[in-house]
Amino acid sequence: MSKITCFVILAGAVFATPALADPAMGGGHGRHVGHHGMNLMMMDTDEDRTISRDEFDAHHAEKFKAADADGDGKVTKEEFAAFFEAERERRRAMMRDRMFSYADADGDGVITAEESKANGARMFERMDHNRDGKLDRSDRRKKGHGKDPMKSCDDEGPEGAKTR
Repeated sequence: MSKITCFVILAGAVFATPALADPAMGGGHGRHVGHHGMNLMMMDTDEDRTISRDEFDAHHAEKFKAADADGDGKVTKEEFAAFFEAERERRRAMMRDRMFSYADADGDGVITAEESKANGARMFERMDHNRDGKLDRSDRRKKGHGKDPMKSCDDEGPEGAKTR
């Protein structure tokens, strides 16, 4: 595979990634589409709940243009790095805002001790899959459904070796 082909594939993946990984940009649809909950609906400009090739290509072109800081029709390694970091920070800021809004149940701009306690209770309920009032190995997520919140550093690795 040529270097140009590799770059085109990599650039396509990275320019599409902000849309694919950004659950906060659902365009009001409030649903996840695609592998691993990636939300593609932000590209659905005609709001028909599908992503046409034209919509996908337009989004990709928009991201390329944003990365091409000097507007010369090419993205240098430095422009690519700056774009990538800016997109990462934008997603982090959106996630922080969304998490704060969720925790601030009454929307008054502060999280009270009562709101924090209620949020903790909701989180515990979500994690306590077997509803026994405690978190243990039986509450572990099934393989392929995210990180195991109960995995210990003392778990045994391959062939009975300790992982740490």
